[in-house]
Amino acid sequence: MGWRSREYAVEYSGQKGRGRKDPNQDALISKFLPFVPSLVLDAGGGDGRWSLGFRELGYEVCFVDFNVHMVRMAHGILQHTGVNVVMADIRFLPFRNEVFDFVLCEANPISQCGSKGESVRAVTNLFNVLKKGAVLVGSLSNRYFWLIKMLTEAKDETNLEEVSELLDTGILKPKSDAQMYLFTPNEFVDNAKKVGFNRLELIPYPGFIASEFLAKNLSCQSPIFSKKLNEIENKLLKDKQSLYFSRRFRFAMKKG
Repeated sequence: MGWRSREYAVEYSGQKGRGRKDPNQDALISKFLPFVPSLVLDAGGGDGRWSLGFRELGYEVCFVDFNVHMVRMAHGILQHTGVNVVMADIRFLPFRNEVFDFVLCEANPISQCGSKGESVRAVTNLFNVLKKGAVLVGSLSNRYFWLIKMLTEAKDETNLEEVSELLDTGILKPKSDAQMYLFTPNEFVDNAKKVGFNRLELIPYPGFIASEFLAKNLSCQSPIFSKKLNEIENKLLKDKQSLYFSRRFRFAMKKG
C-alpha cells in the first residue's frame, strides 16, 4: 500500500506555499465576486493566501480552518491585515445564518470531512451561512480521476480491492489515520441541489488533466514536449466533458 499513501498524501494535504492568491485573476472566482466591501468566508482556508488576496481587494474576510498547523501558518501571513482568523470545522461553523456575501471553499475541505454524510453536512453549513442569492465557489477531488489513476498503477490484488472500495463507497484513504469522500461531479451537484443550491458552473480544474497521466520518466521533457502538452491541456479545458476525468473539478453554486 506504500504506492497509495505516498501518492495521495499530496492530495490530502492541499496546496501550500504556492504564492499569494488573487481572486481577480481566477477566471471562475472573478465571475461571481460581490461588490466591495462585502463579507467573504474563506472556508477551509489552508495557509490563508486566498484570504490575503480577498483582503487586498478591499473585502472584509473571515478565515476558517480546523487544522492547527494551517491556522498557525495563516496567522503568520494574515497578522495585522484585519482578516478574522477562526479555528473551526466547516461542518460546525460558529456563525449565524445568512451572514456572508460570498464563500470560497477551495482545494478539498469538503472531501476531507471523511464520509458522504459529513461532507453533505459541510455543504449544508456553508449554505446556511450564505446570504440568499450569494455564491459558493470551490473545488473537489474527482472520484473518476482517482479510479482511472489507481487502475493504471495497480500492481496486485490488494490494489484492485482498493479500487473496488473507492468505486463502491467513494472513500479514499490517503493516510492510515484519515480518509476522504470523493464525489463524482454529478453526485455533488445532486446533493448540493438537495441542500438548496442552484448550479451555476461545473468545470475541470486547470492543469490537472492530461499531465497527471504521464509516466514518471516523462515528467522532465524538452520545451517542445511541454508546449505540446500545454496545447492538449488547453483543448481539454475547452471541452466541459473533460471534467469527468480531471483530477479536480470546480463548482459555483448559488443559494436559491
